[in-house]
Amino acid sequence: MTKPRYAKLKGDAWRNPKLAGLSDAAFRLWINCVSYCADNLTDGEVPAHILPALLPTALPLDVPLAELLDEPGLLLRQGQVYVVAKYLDHNVSRDEIEKHSQMQRKKAEKRWANKKKKEADPPPSAAGNTDGNAKYKYKHKHKNKD
Repeated sequence: MTKPRYAKLKGDAWRNPKLAGLSDAAFRLWINCVSYCADNLTDGEVPAHILPALLPTALPLDVPLAELLDEPGLLLRQGQVYVVAKYLDHNVSRDEIEKHSQMQRKKAEKRWANKKKKEADPPPSAAGNTDGNAKYKYKHKHKNKD
């Protein structure tokens, strides 16, 4: 299972007149498009054949879709792909995520290599410390009581 991904949504999105004026079905479709893009690293693009899966209701898809396309700045159609407008203005691109993941992978490999190297080194000998241990003065003298 892959690590869950998150999409960014401004805290005041509920006040945005474009979103506030949408029907429930259109708002849900838009939110699910944003979520799909984040989860699949599509940089804001949603293939047309995916849209029916993003609105699992009894409503026909054309009603909320037409509403989103009529509202400028929410969803744009480019051939067989729908694009969430300004997605990359607020969310991390696929390239940035992959670069970060590769960097973290290299750091982990380096840590594991260092750990294996430490495990391969023999532990230090305690033979050189016997004189120091013999000269240690205990503060409390314990007597065995039989």
